[in-house]
Formats: sequence, structure tokens, C-alpha cells
Amino acid sequence: MTLLTTIGNQTSHVDATASPGTTYFYAITARNTAGEGPITGTVNATPFTLPISPSGLAVQFGNQYANLTWNAPASNGFSAITNYTIYRGTSVGNQSILTTIGNITHSLIPVCKMGRRITIVSRATNAAGEGPSTTVSSGIPKTSPQPPMSIASLSSDPTIILSWQPPESNGGSPVTGYRIYRGTSQTVKPSSPRWEM
Repeated sequence: MTLLTTIGNQTSHVDATASPGTTYFYAITARNTAGEGPITGTVNATPFTLPISPSGLAVQFGNQYANLTWNAPASNGFSAITNYTIYRGTSVGNQSILTTIGNITHSLIPVCKMGRRITIVSRATNAAGEGPSTTVSSGIPKTSPQPPMSIASLSSDPTIILSWQPPESNGGSPVTGYRIYRGTSQTVKPSSPRWEM
């Protein structure tokens, strides 16, 4: 060990010259007019800093949810990541905390406003605090459309003519087609999932 500094009659000191990730050992002596007394035992500490931002944030929108995945920060600031915080908003810089999760790199979050672009970022936290955001990921969540409206039928020899109006809401994505079901009773039994992305 070498002398780091000499201070006045105080019982604490902040070492602002330490490098994060390096373990340092410290010992202290007291001085008076007679000279320097015996040295204490040693203590050690490793300074840390904020983690850098997570990377590779990807968002896959499903039916009323968003599936988020990202990569852990390349540097955790020499302190274990304790959790991630997900921010959501309608524009870059206009995001608020949506949820905080543990040390995992994925999350399934609900999306309530279909058809409106949302932006999402993730931030890692360690013992030093919350680090910077990932790059922004944005998209337009979608859900299945509402039922068509005003369905009507007209019998004609030898055909039946059906007509309807488009759904009141397309779920945030243009309607690409319709499925027509037919039976001899009012029970609808789709042969495949009724609602599609």
C-alpha cells in the first residue's frame, strides 16, 4: 500500500480517484503532535458505475399485447443487474414507466390502444442506479377487427345475395378479406380460428 492522502480531523473520506471494477484495499492511521500511530486492519471495496444501455430491443406486436426482447448491457458497470424498467409512450422522449421486471431480458406487455403508434425503451438498473435507455423501438399494435355491420340477405332465384358494411374498427390494420360461414342453423362453428391477425 502507498499513501493516498492526508486529511484533517474527520472520520470519513470519499475516494473519487478510484477506477470502477478495480478492487482497492484501505488502511488508516491517526496523527497527532507526537507523530503517526499504528495502522488499522484493511478493508476493501470495488467501485461500480451505472450499467450501459441494453441493446437489440425488438418488439413483436400481437393481438392486444407486445412481446419485447433485448440483450443485457455489454457492461453492467461492475455491479450485477437487478432489474429492467420498460418505458412506453406515443413518441420519442414522451415515455413513462410502464413496468419494472427482474433480471430477465424479455417481457410480454398489454397494449390497450390499437392502431396508434407506440414507442418503447428498456433501461437496466444495478446498485448504482438506472442506466441509459436502449435505442427506441416503435410500432403500431393491432388486434382483430370488430364484426362487419349491417349484414343483410336478399333471396333471388336461384341465388342469395349478402351485403354488409365494414367493421366500425379494423383493429389498427386494414381489412384484407372476409370469411362467410353457412349452415342450416344459427350456430356458427368456424373451421379455423375466427379472429386473425
